[in-house]
Amino acid sequence: MLKNDAIANSQPVVASVDWVLEQLAPYSERMTNLESEIDRLESEVEALKNR
Repeated sequence: MLKNDAIANSQPVVASVDWVLEQLAPYSERMTNLESEIDRLESEVEALKNR
C-alpha cells in the first residue's frame, strides 16, 4: 500500500515537470533559431570583410 501511495503522490510532480518542459521548449527552439541567425550574420560579415 505504501508503494502505491508514493506512486499516487508522484503524479502531480511528474505533471509539473512535464509542464515546465513544455514551457521551456519554445525558448529552446528560439535559442536554436537565434544561434542559426548569428552564424548566418557572422558569415555575412566575413564575406563583406573579404570584398
